[in-house]
Amino acid sequence: GEVEFRSLLRQEARELPEAQVGNNLGQAISVPQKPESAPSVTFPVFAGELPSQKLRTLGELADRYANQFLALTADQDVTFFPQNETASEQLKVHLAEIGLNNNLPEQKVVFRICPGSHECRMGLALTRDIARNVVDALSDKGTESSWAISGCSNSCAQPQLADYGIIARKSVKDENGNRTPRFELTQRKGDGLGEAIASDLDQKQLLSLIREQV
Repeated sequence: GEVEFRSLLRQEARELPEAQVGNNLGQAISVPQKPESAPSVTFPVFAGELPSQKLRTLGELADRYANQFLALTADQDVTFFPQNETASEQLKVHLAEIGLNNNLPEQKVVFRICPGSHECRMGLALTRDIARNVVDALSDKGTESSWAISGCSNSCAQPQLADYGIIARKSVKDENGNRTPRFELTQRKGDGLGEAIASDLDQKQLLSLIREQV
């Protein structure tokens, strides 16, 4: 057990050096206090595509309306904690002006992705492109579910924790010698992990199945 392990470790190591913390590491970051009348404001960042200029604008809005604080959520979105109700309404107006008003189809669905083969050497699929194709294939009911895409079996986007997960399991050669990914579609019910409902799908088959069943 842990207690006995630590005791034996102290006997062998005699005196353990104290860890030196520098560069402000180890300091807790807390969410600024806000009145109950000013709920948090969250907007979606679809497929991790956030231009640098828009990110600078978000920093300016956080400085102006949210005590210089914004947070990334587990679903890869951005959340503000406005100072008060007036700041919250003004923040929403400015977000709408830069196109972050939850009106676009891709802004209405929870969609986590990993970088896939756009940036990752392990990636087998262009996850951002696939995500946009999936959104186009979704019905209104489908947008009410959470989605996640992983470009390889490492499952960095946690597809097993989404209502529907897409995992690029392998890459195969087509008749022309070009490699194309094959996908697994998972579905999560209740509190367990998502389970595969279809495997070895090319992108066309994947999108067709989503149109038919989701």
